Amino acid sequence: MYRYIAPIFCLFFTFCATANDQLDSLLLELDKVVLNRQIYSDQKESELRGLKRQLESAGSTEQKFSILDQMFNMYGNYQTDSAYAIVEKRLDLASEINTPDALAQAYMNLAEVYRTTGLYKETLEVLAYVNQENWHKLDLPYYFHLYHSLYMLMADYAVLDVDKKKYNKLLFDYKDSLLQVLNQNDMSYDLVLSSYYTMLGEFQNALDVADKAYKNYDSTSPLINYTLSEIYHYLGDAEKEKIYLAQSAIEDLKSGVKEYISLHRLAALLYNEGDIDRAYTYMKCAMEDAVFSNSRLRTLEVSKMLPLINKAYDLKMKQERQRLVFSLIVILVLVVVLLISIFYIYKQVKQLSVIREQQRIMNEDLQSVNNELKSVNLKLVESDHVKEEYIGQLFKICSTYISKLEDFRLLVKRNIQTGQVKQLNSMVSSSTLVADELKDFYKNFDSIFLKIYPSFVEEFNDLMTDEGKITPKEGELLTPELRIFALVRLGINDSVKIAEFLHYSPQTIYNYRLKVRNKSKCEKDEFLDQIIRIGEGDLSSKLS
Repeated sequence: MYRYIAPIFCLFFTFCATANDQLDSLLLELDKVVLNRQIYSDQKESELRGLKRQLESAGSTEQKFSILDQMFNMYGNYQTDSAYAIVEKRLDLASEINTPDALAQAYMNLAEVYRTTGLYKETLEVLAYVNQENWHKLDLPYYFHLYHSLYMLMADYAVLDVDKKKYNKLLFDYKDSLLQVLNQNDMSYDLVLSSYYTMLGEFQNALDVADKAYKNYDSTSPLINYTLSEIYHYLGDAEKEKIYLAQSAIEDLKSGVKEYISLHRLAALLYNEGDIDRAYTYMKCAMEDAVFSNSRLRTLEVSKMLPLINKAYDLKMKQERQRLVFSLIVILVLVVVLLISIFYIYKQVKQLSVIREQQRIMNEDLQSVNNELKSVNLKLVESDHVKEEYIGQLFKICSTYISKLEDFRLLVKRNIQTGQVKQLNSMVSSSTLVADELKDFYKNFDSIFLKIYPSFVEEFNDLMTDEGKITPKEGELLTPELRIFALVRLGINDSVKIAEFLHYSPQTIYNYRLKVRNKSKCEKDEFLDQIIRIGEGDLSSKLS
C-alpha cells in the first residue's frame, strides 16, 4: 500500500510546485503589463485614429455605417461615452439606410450602451422596441446575448434574494435560448454551455467544455480564461483560479480594454492572502481604467473593495516606516559604535606607530652595534690572521738564525783552531753580515705583508696625489715609506717602535710620515684612518 501512496504524494507536490512557479511567472508578467499599460492604450488609440480616417474618407452611407460598427466594437469596452456617441451616429445612418437589418443593429447597439452604463430600464425598453418591430429575428444571438448579459448584471447587483433568484432564472432561460441559436462549432457556444453547466452545479462538465474551448480556439482569450477561473472558484482550487484570472487580466490589458473584471477579482484574492502591494497596485489600475471608460458598474464594484485594500496598504506603509525608523536608529547606534571603534583603533594604531618608531630606532642602534661588532670581529680575525702569518714566519726565521749561528760558531772554531785570527777579526769587523740579514728580514716582512694585503700598494697610492704616489723599484716589494705605513696598517703607530723595528732613527720615521701625509688627498686627521682600512676587502674575501 505504501508503495502506491508515495508516488501519489510525489506527483501531488510536484504539481503544486509547478502551479506555484506558473502563477509567480504570470504575476511577474502582469506586473510589467500593468506598469506599461499606457503603451497598449496608445496602440488602441492608433487603431481608432486609423478607423476615423477611414470614416472621413468613406463615400457611401453603408460604408460609414460599417466603419462605425468596427469603432463601436472597439469603444464598447474601452470608453462608454465615445461608444454612445458612435451609437447616435449609427442611429442617424440607420434611419437614412432605412433597412430592418441596419435599424436592428443600431438599436441593439444602443441597448448595449445602456446596459454597460447601468441603465437597465432603458435597456429593456430598447430591446422591447426591437422585439415589437420584429427586428430581433435578424440577429437572434446578439439579441439573446443582450438579455443574457443584462440579467447577469441584474442578478449580481440585486439586493433582495427574491430578485436575485428571479434574475438568475431569467439568466438561465436566456442561456438556454443562446444555446439554441449559436453555432456549436463557435467558441461562444462552448462558453455559454460551460456557464450553463456551472449554474446547474455540474462543475466537471463545465470544466470539460471550457478546457475544450481553451485547447481548440484561443488559449489567450480573456473570456475563456475568465470562464475557467470561475469554474475553479466553485471547485475550490484557488491556485488555478488565480492562474486563469492572471492570464485573463494580461490579455485584457494588452488588448487595450478598460472595462474588465478579471484584474480586480484577482486583486481581491491576493488581498485576502496578504499580498497587499500587488492587490493595491491591481485595484488602483482597475479603478483608473473603470473611471476612464466611464463604466459605472465596474467603478462601483471596484470602489467597494478599494478602500479596504487602500487602508491595508496604508497600514503596511506605516509599518514599513516604523521598521525604517527602527532600522535607522539601529544603524545610527552601529555608526556610533563604529566611530568609537575607529577612534579606539586609531589610538591603538598611533601607539603602535610610536612603538614601531622606537623599535626602528632600537633596530638601527642594534644594527649599528652589530656593525661595530662585525668590525671588531673582523679586526680580531684580521689580527689573528696576521699573528698566524707572522708567528709562522718568525719560527721559520728563528730556525734559520739558529742554523746560521751554528754555522758561524763552527766557522769561528775552525779559524781559531787553524790560527786564522786575522781573517776572523776581519769578518767580525765588517757590517756586511748585518746588512745582508736586515735585507733578508725586510724582504721576508714585505712578502708576508703583501700576502696578507695584496692590494696595499694600489690602495695606498689611491690616497695620494699624483706627485705623492710611491712605486717600488724593480726587485723591491715595498719602499721604506711603504714599509712604515705597512707597520701602521698592522697597528704599530708609535714612531719609536717603528724606528726600532726598521733600524731607523725616530726623527727619520717622523720625517717620512710627515712627507707622505702632506702629499695625500685626504684630510690630515683622516689619513691614518684610511690607511688602517686598506685591504679590508681582501681580508674579508680571504676569510669568507
